[in-house]
Amino acid sequence: MIDQLFLLDSPYERLRLAKAGTLPLGTIIVADLTGDTAERPTAVLDAVALHRESPWCPICFVTDGRAPSAPLLEALAQVPGDPAWVAGIDGARPMAEDVAEAVRSRLSPDAERLEDFVTFRLGGAEALGATAIEATFADAIDADGDVDVDALRTDAGLPALDVVGWEAVVETALRRRGYVRGAAGSDSELTAADGL
Repeated sequence: MIDQLFLLDSPYERLRLAKAGTLPLGTIIVADLTGDTAERPTAVLDAVALHRESPWCPICFVTDGRAPSAPLLEALAQVPGDPAWVAGIDGARPMAEDVAEAVRSRLSPDAERLEDFVTFRLGGAEALGATAIEATFADAIDADGDVDVDALRTDAGLPALDVVGWEAVVETALRRRGYVRGAAGSDSELTAADGL
């Protein structure tokens, strides 16, 4: 890990240098793109690698407003989902509250994005993903396909109340309903697939 990659855990007061491994629920992966131009693509790719290990952890990029280089654009093309952005930082480390607010301010997922995330978390098992959506998330999806993350947060219970990022809320609900294991962020072994 390079020194441009940080983690921000609940209660979202202080950034810490990132280390490889599975991350706990509620952690935000922060890639500081304000450093040396040559290191910026590496920061993005390291953030993506951490996110692959812990997909319930959203990514936030911090930028100083410089135009992205071709290698940076290529690295950013590999970023899954909906990262958050903090812009305008010049020479200073990103502030924890700015990062948490950027993640909190992202648009809620639509039904399709939610289904993609759930299916991915269930190892690509589309039938199990559809069952999980119907059993766990259907009440939070309105007729237009918008997802009410606050309703999901309430249903997921205490572990989801203080986390930012809809991914952690959905992961909490999946764990609570027994679709995946890993209360401390361990492997996402399927637990309900055998019943289908």
